[in-house]
Amino acid sequence: MNNNKPGLADYMLAVMDQILGSAAVEKEVSETEKVRIREINEVTVTERYMTIREWEVNA
Repeated sequence: MNNNKPGLADYMLAVMDQILGSAAVEKEVSETEKVRIREINEVTVTERYMTIREWEVNA
């Protein structure tokens, strides 16, 4: 896990969520698909980067 950029995971997940929201409107993505994509994004990002909360706990 990369801990030299605290909060990067929070930022990346927020951006991905905005992109997913825009894409969902254009491509008519179902709620089930959006949930699945969000779960994959969360796992992928949090394996690599720290959230603000994790950084504060480890500080």
